[in-house]
Amino acid sequence: MILFEGPIYNSTGYGSVVRNIIYHYKNINPEFYVEHIVGHPSEDEKIKSEVNNFRKHLPKTEMSKITHHIKFDLCTRYRAGIGFHLPHRGKKIGMTMFETDHLPLSWVKASSLANRTWVPSQYCKEVFLKAKISNVKILPFGVDRSIFHRTNKYAPIQGLLDLNELKNKVVYLAVLDFVHRKAPDVIVKGFCQAFNKRDKVILILKTTSPLFNKDQILKYIRQYVSSFNYVPPIILIHSKLTSEQLRVLYSLADVHLQPSRNEGFGLTVLEAMACGTPSIVTKFSGVLDFCDEDTTYFVGISGWKKADGFGIGPRIYDETCKFMEPNMNDYIDQLKFTCRNIQDVKGIVNNCIERSKEWSWNKTVSLVNKYINE
Repeated sequence: MILFEGPIYNSTGYGSVVRNIIYHYKNINPEFYVEHIVGHPSEDEKIKSEVNNFRKHLPKTEMSKITHHIKFDLCTRYRAGIGFHLPHRGKKIGMTMFETDHLPLSWVKASSLANRTWVPSQYCKEVFLKAKISNVKILPFGVDRSIFHRTNKYAPIQGLLDLNELKNKVVYLAVLDFVHRKAPDVIVKGFCQAFNKRDKVILILKTTSPLFNKDQILKYIRQYVSSFNYVPPIILIHSKLTSEQLRVLYSLADVHLQPSRNEGFGLTVLEAMACGTPSIVTKFSGVLDFCDEDTTYFVGISGWKKADGFGIGPRIYDETCKFMEPNMNDYIDQLKFTCRNIQDVKGIVNNCIERSKEWSWNKTVSLVNKYINE
């Protein structure tokens, strides 16, 4: 019997990953248990509705209150952060990732307790192997194309965004946690440097944060733009969105921005890709498993700096952990290129859609089943 543990009922990206794996795995093997761990289930009504619908499709073996009475042959756990600890029952699989160039000592100790470790990308595998973690396998994430596909039905976004503001403009979108790793400072400052009053552009920032509210994030954005004489239009959406609302945002955008300082996989890039929206991304880490010149506008690296815990907390990183710095000049050049060559951008829409078809949750759970039976 298998136990899946993770942030199953949370609104985070990690919660979405676990729900997708469980939802699709039940079609292969309905005999397993699930247990919610890590934080409280989301109280946001939109997310609760999604989670409740998910729970209706769980196998009848969901018995989270009594799982500790059962001897499990296998236990998979998907967690992030300093609190990663493996359960003391059955064979232990750590489904996880880390998004710097080194694993901190606390993660090395916890990961070494696992019989096996699954990570989502070749980059993550190299980081774990460098830390002497054995038996590491790649379990790539997927995208649900029944949800994430190109649409012109914009009703789900009403009340969050005035579509008239987007007319006759090149629309840039960044979907990100407001943390240093996701480079919100680079996204906003580069956008301001790239464009002037003559450029018909707009930036939509869709943010989430466990630490900052909307007013606090607006304060940081004002700091980012304070040295510029002209600031192009920027819209901030700081609220939980359903998958359907995210699909609309991706479809509205011409270009998705993710010049981040590190990515374990880059799920939002894949979701944007499925909606036919190419991304500007840093040419490094997890995104390189599915991004190339046919689907993506790349930004180079200008160097490495000590990992900064802004937005997430300093304890997660130690002195060995470093982030790469995206090359600001490359980022600005790609912004200018995509704005002035919008037909080139539209020309790779189909490339993005076709590439995303190679990354499905069915493929992911087929690997789960294969790895479990090895």
